[in-house]
Formats: sequence, C-alpha cells, structure tokens
Amino acid sequence: MREQLRILQEIQETGRNVVTCGMCGFVLLVYTDESMHRCIKCDFIDDPCHFPDIVSVGDIELLHQEPVQYTDDMYDDADALASAGHGTDEDYGYYGEEYR
Repeated sequence: MREQLRILQEIQETGRNVVTCGMCGFVLLVYTDESMHRCIKCDFIDDPCHFPDIVSVGDIELLHQEPVQYTDDMYDDADALASAGHGTDEDYGYYGEEYR
C-alpha cells in the first residue's frame, strides 16, 4: 500500500492525475492545471470538478483511520431543527439519552 501511495504522489506532484469522466466513467490521464478536461471516449467537455480522481492520497490515508462517531452532533442537529419549527427531535433521529 505504501508503494502505491508513493507512486500516486509522484504522479500528482508532476501536475498529472488519473480521473474518471463524469459522463461515461472512462479513465483518463489529465494535467491538473487545465481549466477544462475532455473525455476521449464520449467527448464530454467540462471543468475538472466533473472529472473526479480515481483515488487521492487523502482518500487512501482516510482508509487507515478510525471511524469518527458524531453522536453528540445528532442531538444538536435534531434540537436545532426542532427548535426552528421543523418537527420534533424524534423526527430527526434523536430519541433521548436512553437510546444511546
């Protein structure tokens, strides 16, 4: 895995990347400084945000981290929505301390 990360970093450091076409999913090699990308398979042309990376160094690093639990945020979000007149806490998945 470390070797793959190293190779990916080398590719991205040279201003190139491996992406997929946002229209057909075809794998493309692109320059990262281009303002528009064009798919050689379906001829789709758009800005880079429509051509997602196949994988990024950050994605790989996240795979090795412990999952984050947001149980405290659930209460805060449900309370805020309920307070704004959009139903009750229970409507948004918070049922009180005894369900934790």
